[in-house]
Amino acid sequence: MRRAAAALLALWPAWAGANPLRTEILLDAAPVAVEPAGREVVLRFAAPLGAADAAALARAAQAGASPLLAGLVLEGDRARLGLARPAAARLEARPGGTALVIEPVAAASLSERMAAAERLAALRAAEVQEARARLEALRADPPPPPPAPRPLHLPGPAEPAAMAPLALDYRRALSADIAAPTQPPAGGTALLAEGFMAAGAGARMWGTLLSGAAEPLPGWRVAFAAEGRGAEAAGGFPARMAARGEFSLSHTWNGAAATRLTLLGGPAAAGAALEHAQRLGPATLRAGGAWNAPWWDTPLGLRRDAVRDGAEAALDWAGPAGLSARLGGGWARYGLSGGRTAAEGPVWRAGLAWAPPEAALPWGLRPRLAYRLDAENLGTAAPWLDARRREIHTVEAGLARGLGPLQAEAVAGWAWDRHGGSGPVARLRLAGGEGPWRAGLEAGVAPSLATAARPVWRGGGFVAWSFGP
Repeated sequence: MRRAAAALLALWPAWAGANPLRTEILLDAAPVAVEPAGREVVLRFAAPLGAADAAALARAAQAGASPLLAGLVLEGDRARLGLARPAAARLEARPGGTALVIEPVAAASLSERMAAAERLAALRAAEVQEARARLEALRADPPPPPPAPRPLHLPGPAEPAAMAPLALDYRRALSADIAAPTQPPAGGTALLAEGFMAAGAGARMWGTLLSGAAEPLPGWRVAFAAEGRGAEAAGGFPARMAARGEFSLSHTWNGAAATRLTLLGGPAAAGAALEHAQRLGPATLRAGGAWNAPWWDTPLGLRRDAVRDGAEAALDWAGPAGLSARLGGGWARYGLSGGRTAAEGPVWRAGLAWAPPEAALPWGLRPRLAYRLDAENLGTAAPWLDARRREIHTVEAGLARGLGPLQAEAVAGWAWDRHGGSGPVARLRLAGGEGPWRAGLEAGVAPSLATAARPVWRGGGFVAWSFGP
């Protein structure tokens, strides 16, 4: 921690062999000139004085801090230090910057030496009392741990996206991003998730996901996911069980870009996906496409072995004070395995969120406000897949709080679809852990994206284990 944040005030006692009234102030920016002007010392700088140096001068000139100084006036690139008695000033080089040294012209009397020693003892006692008060305050209300560094990576089966939108339908209802850890460790992760959803009229879905990721070489990451799902569609259709898998290989380029290739497989389809992320200052540009990817977001999609082709690009921006935004778009095609097209059209994604990293409310509560747009302008509806045109605007407000090693979150909001239907959005989440283990539970409700508008109730949980360095 740099000492330029405060004055380095040295009032040496008489028995140390130095002048006890000597005053030193350590500065970041060296003055270009020191001009004595009667009972003042004028410091000229090459630029307006910085906040740290201004604070250092102010602390040294405060009443009782130094027997030589009697006030401070700041004038842009100049600082005027009033002198309580005749003194000389000079600059000396120090390892931490440049020191302004002020010494009286005449030798100090015995009474002045004793007063200087008493003043130094009082200042040190005040600093000790202030430090004790701060320590007690930290013990009573410890600050949250600093956020882990955010390495650039592409979210995968075992490392869900931190900005993944809330699942408004069956999509992601059973996947790992229900309160799963958002930052992968340097070594790897293994994750087991269970989930279910119910949409009324006999439509239900349940499933189990096992995924893992590891970093065999610096900059290289491999991941896999195996998922089994069961579904009962409305209308008296019998239950259907199926399994699918993913394997991906990703590489980080000098911490500024990442590329991932994923192979996808289902009972009646095999596909692939290619994604790339490029950091652009505070923003990240993501682009990618998928071909013949199994699409099981709805019970009918699972029953009919539906597939989805698409290409999307999005710009994610992380701003100050917890602000973040996303804007993206692309094209999607839904079909059945074998090449038959059911529906296709452009897609749009947008979002704006505010979530301060530290508690901003009493009782350690952290607020969160978010707006999201999820739109797919499909040319024709595909009722046999429960896919349709939609333009859903969602507004959410939530509160989060730490409970020891756990984090609790409650979110409520409203979703409105311009093409029909609206309803409440709500979820409760509890997740956390210690050491290499994490676990979480979540339950919520949201409007359906299916052809028949109805609320979707969902819930689930996960257990994750991190290994490696």
